[in-house]
Amino acid sequence: MLVYLDTCSIQRPFDDQSQIRIALESEAVLRTIQLVEQGDLDLLSSETLLLETEQNPHSRRRRFALGVLALATRFAETNS
Repeated sequence: MLVYLDTCSIQRPFDDQSQIRIALESEAVLRTIQLVEQGDLDLLSSETLLLETEQNPHSRRRRFALGVLALATRFAETNS
């Protein structure tokens, strides 16, 4: 199965986990990443995701997201 995680979802584990909804969403994102790492899911990346990630001013968040995007097996190019 091919999945696409947008920038907000990739960053969800860094958000305030005191709200149950955010904590559950973070858990779901981390589990999805784990399934990608195991080869059970294929991750789709894109030029837009890379651009948004590279512009993130928070180095820890940026490194995490780039690590996730490096797991992508497919890449969607955008038409300019």
